[in-house]
Amino acid sequence: MAHFLKGALGLELEASIPIPRAPLAQFDCPGAAINSESLICAGWMTNRGCASICGFYDDRQSRHVRAHVMWLAWCLPPDTRHRGWWRCDRNGPNEWTKGRGY
Repeated sequence: MAHFLKGALGLELEASIPIPRAPLAQFDCPGAAINSESLICAGWMTNRGCASICGFYDDRQSRHVRAHVMWLAWCLPPDTRHRGWWRCDRNGPNEWTKGRGY
């Protein structure tokens, strides 16, 4: 997730911070692809404030497209919130492409 925040969003990560595990409903996760144990959440202080991110790794689709496939939801207070499917090449961990689901 740190690679995503740096590579896709261009944030400078200053320090990891604890955040409570977010409820799945808050992020509108794709129900068929996730269960509550597979969701991972993290937080960082960045050059643009506190960033929080939650997501899960889709192992089946990652093998199929030969890239890392993740569903991610993140927020940068006060009003930036996004969610969706992303993939990155295994050899380019800071190069992310947004997709419609894999």
